[in-house]
Amino acid sequence: MKISIASYAFHGLLEQKEMDVFGYMESCRWRYGLRAADIWNGMIPNLEPAFLKQIKAGLAEHEMELANLCVDGPHLWEDDPETRRKHHALALEWLKAAEYLNARTIRIDAGGRDKTFTNEQFDYIVKTYKEYAQI
Repeated sequence: MKISIASYAFHGLLEQKEMDVFGYMESCRWRYGLRAADIWNGMIPNLEPAFLKQIKAGLAEHEMELANLCVDGPHLWEDDPETRRKHHALALEWLKAAEYLNARTIRIDAGGRDKTFTNEQFDYIVKTYKEYAQI
């Protein structure tokens, strides 16, 4: 069985500036003996190629795979079409990052604030997840 700890579990330390994505990998590998990471995008301050290269090198250095890239923020549904378009563009950037980092999975929320989706919302969410799945 492969086990990872979601880096979101350390968001308090991140907020206190006592941990970053590299400290997370270090802790997971050497303190907890894990070989898989589940990185929350809150620990990735930018998607610059040089920074992603450092993360990829950190995973390799710690002999870890990226089990999941957890992406908060660019959820699929927003009532405002312009915000929805911006979220889509940002989600595509995160998908590129996940591919570059060899993430086995990625999590992007559907969005929506109600407990049920309208037909329009649901159709858009299904269409968009299908697009993302092809990537």
